[in-house]
Amino acid sequence: MLALTGIEAAAIRLQGQLLDTPCVAFKTLSQITGAEVFLKFENLQYTASFKERGACNKLAQLSVAEGLRAVIVMPRFTPCVKIERTRGFGAEVVLHGDTLDESRTHALGLTEREDLVFIHPYDDEAIVTGQGTVGLEMLRAVPDLDTLIVAVGGGGLIAGLATAAKAIKPGIEIIGVQTSRFPAMVNAIKGTHYPQGNNTIAEGIAVGRAAGLHPGGEIRVSARDVPGSLARITATVADAGANIDEVHHQRAFTMLAAQNVDIELVIRTRGRDHIGQVLAVLQAAGFEAMEQHG
Repeated sequence: MLALTGIEAAAIRLQGQLLDTPCVAFKTLSQITGAEVFLKFENLQYTASFKERGACNKLAQLSVAEGLRAVIVMPRFTPCVKIERTRGFGAEVVLHGDTLDESRTHALGLTEREDLVFIHPYDDEAIVTGQGTVGLEMLRAVPDLDTLIVAVGGGGLIAGLATAAKAIKPGIEIIGVQTSRFPAMVNAIKGTHYPQGNNTIAEGIAVGRAAGLHPGGEIRVSARDVPGSLARITATVADAGANIDEVHHQRAFTMLAAQNVDIELVIRTRGRDHIGQVLAVLQAAGFEAMEQHG
């Protein structure tokens, strides 16, 4: 059960593992709002996120046998920079599903099949307890804080922070803020049914969906000019985790046999390596596919 004592224990556990980031007055926002506003600079953490707190707290409590291998399951459209940085830490990255929920289901399956320990990104007591150390640091730096405004995605940060802050200062007000485009927490708490958005540059808040593909290129696919060919091609590209921005058919001025057609696709991918993966998947499906330049 979440409690201040657990969060204080997490703070001790995390000493030397991450930064006690600054919590300082922000004059511009203070002038705009007419209130004294302080910001907690969690972007200064090595991973540029508060999420390092919960993850480190969880990992620190695993046995040696449980912590030998890290397998991170992410939605297929996770930004390339996040994927590559995760791999850079030595983790194995598995891309599966179009949403966080689909990734979670796949991760649970891997857990059972490969005897792994499942660690949820926010719905885990050790994760939430680690995030709660943010509240300890804020009230230690600025004891007179009377309101905490917390960004909400899945709710792990606000749950831990509120537990710590309310235990230290019962009268403090906690306000959760969620973008109208991704209102999962609002819907869960209030019973509303606001629609879920799609793309966002801040994919960490897209509890129902994560996206963020990078510009890819043009590719050319040769196929039989029969009904269903284009549908097979687009489905194959989608299965490879890429988005199609444009489709161009070319029947004239080609060297192809009369029964064939050139199809040019402008796609969005996670980077250069991903373009090669898309081409390989198309070729494995029986299509002639090549990258087109210029």
